[in-house]
Parts: sequence; C-alpha cells; structure tokens
Amino acid sequence: MIKKITATLCACLFSIMAFCHDIHLSNNALREWTFKDNNKVKASFLMVKNEVVYLETENNSVLKLSLPTLSEADQKFIEAKNQLIQH
Repeated sequence: MIKKITATLCACLFSIMAFCHDIHLSNNALREWTFKDNNKVKASFLMVKNEVVYLETENNSVLKLSLPTLSEADQKFIEAKNQLIQH
C-alpha cells in the first residue's frame, strides 16, 4: 500500500514538474533601459514601489534601482505601466 502511494505521489510530482513553465520573462518583454548617466541595461519591468524599480535581466537576475536614476523616458514608461497595473 505504501509503495502504491509513494509511486502515485512521485508520478504526480513528476507530472507537475514536467508541465511547469519558466515564469521568467514569460509576459514581460525585454527592453533597453537607459540611466541618466547614459549606461544601458536590457531587462523587463517587474514592479515599482516607493520609487524603487525592480527589473529582471536576460539572465534572470533582479535589479533594484532608484526611479530617479532612470531616464525621463523610462520613468514615463514605468508610470504608464504602473497605471495599467493599478487599474
């Protein structure tokens, strides 16, 4: 009986793992972000909270940035995205 339960649980776990998908960047397009010092980074927007911006890079690392360090255009992009999220 225990062997059947163990086998069933293992099969379920394998099925879940086999059909899961990578959530990184699945719904967020990469874009080039520009800092006020003209440095650039390719990443997708995750969220902004209390003027802290979270971006996910191509290698799935999360950057935590101060909103004012980004270009005016990127700040406007974040504002527009945030409006969509809040509605």
